[in-house]
Amino acid sequence: VFNAVWLKGDTVGETLFYGRGAGADATASSVIADLVEAARWLENPNMRQIYPEYNFYHSCIPAEDFCSGFYLRLEVEDRPGVLAQVAGILGEEQIGISSVIQHENSSSMVVPLALMLHETSFGKVHTALRRIRQLSCVKSEPLLLPAERMGAE
Repeated sequence: VFNAVWLKGDTVGETLFYGRGAGADATASSVIADLVEAARWLENPNMRQIYPEYNFYHSCIPAEDFCSGFYLRLEVEDRPGVLAQVAGILGEEQIGISSVIQHENSSSMVVPLALMLHETSFGKVHTALRRIRQLSCVKSEPLLLPAERMGAE
C-alpha cells in the first residue's frame, strides 16, 4: 500500500512524494479514533489524556491562541496601492510580513499576491483576514496556511 502527495509550485513545478502507508482502512480508523477522542475532550475539558506511546500529557488551546508563521495567498487587482492596503491592515493588527511575492501578469488585471507572515496568533490573522476580504481589490477567497520554519535560524 502506497500513499502519495502531489504538489505544484510556481518555482519548483510539479513534485510527487510517495511511500508505504498504513492503507485506507487503517488510516480511516485512526482518524475516527482521533475525532472521538477530541469529541470526548470537548465534552469534558478538565479531562487530560495521556498518550502512553509518547508518555506525555497534552491539552488543547483555543484555535485563536495557536501561534505560527503563516502563508497568505490572495488574488488581487493589479494596480498601485493594493499591496499597501493589505500591508496596512496587517500592520494595524500587529502582524509582520517576512516576504512578499507578486508576479506580473500582462494578460490579466488580477494577479496572485503571496505573503509570508511572521509568527503570530491565528486570532490576529483571522481578524485581519476578515478585513482584507472586504477590500474591493481582493477578487477571491484568501488561502491561509500555517508555515513552520525548518532547520536552524
